[in-house]
Amino acid sequence: MTSFNAPAERDINWGPERTSIVAIIALVFALPCFIPGFGIIASLLAVFALVGIAGSKGRVGGTGLAIAALVIGLFGTALWTALGYGAWQAMSFFDKQIVGSTAIVMTEIKDGEWDKAKGRFVPASADKLTPEMFEAFRTGYREKFGEFEGAPSGLMDIIDGYSKLGPLMGNLKNPPQNTLPLPLRFANGPALLMLEFDPSPHAKSSNPPTGQPSVKAFPIRNLTVLGQNGAVVTLIDPTLLPSSSVIELKPGAAIKVKGLPEPSAPEGGNKPEAPEPAKVPAPAPSQPKQPS
Repeated sequence: MTSFNAPAERDINWGPERTSIVAIIALVFALPCFIPGFGIIASLLAVFALVGIAGSKGRVGGTGLAIAALVIGLFGTALWTALGYGAWQAMSFFDKQIVGSTAIVMTEIKDGEWDKAKGRFVPASADKLTPEMFEAFRTGYREKFGEFEGAPSGLMDIIDGYSKLGPLMGNLKNPPQNTLPLPLRFANGPALLMLEFDPSPHAKSSNPPTGQPSVKAFPIRNLTVLGQNGAVVTLIDPTLLPSSSVIELKPGAAIKVKGLPEPSAPEGGNKPEAPEPAKVPAPAPSQPKQPS
């Protein structure tokens, strides 16, 4: 009986080796890895390309391209991951430690808890703070901006607050150093809280209340609320502090906060109309003289 023996697989001529298309595409995505997401796509495609090349038994090449795409893609992915994590950490710190703690201070001032609020300021400021100063500050912002309602929560809320208060930030006269602008919500609309902090590396609040978050990274030196049309309310007279920073708008700047109506006109309706000019009677026509 005649038997047929198939030739060994290594003896079969499959034709010239071709480069893996997937490896080429992976390298195309890997080169611009500075674009977010391209590094991940390049890494996945490179793995698929290597698996396909290994299973082709020599028919498909491009191992070097796939390895290069994998290395570049992983590097880009790691870089963007580190940047994203750092940005998230910074935003979380800003939201909780700065905006959140500032909201706690404003809430304590709103509720008349002067001792708690005073303990969040640096000693140079706390020594000058009195209940009368807190009361004047609270009365002042209530008259101009309404009752304090809270701070923005979350990234989108913070961005929305800054977008509405942008004209205020761009029209500050000699913006003081070591000051953070923070958007806050009041009954009459948003306003900008200028948080002045002590930049010294060892600065800390004088006596932070137990069980409450303290502002250690940015110890509070002074608070100023800035609103529409240049309305300014400051807690401590800047001339009493080492910084002597006065927060004010540029001369003649009438700022309109986005989303707030124009200030209402005084009672009595429209402006009084200008009186009409008095009418001068026309001279009577002269009569012709009669002949004598």
